Amino acid sequence: MAVLRLMVEVGEAPEAALARLRAVRPCAVETEAQRDWAEQGGRRL
Repeated sequence: MAVLRLMVEVGEAPEAALARLRAVRPCAVETEAQRDWAEQGGRRL
């Protein structure tokens, strides 16, 4: 989640960042809640 958040923070589109991250680590970001957290700026849900 943290890596996805950083990728989004530096300007990568969330969908592209997640695809690139999962290419290296397929189990990264397993739930929608985790994805939402990472894509929404790390705010608490």
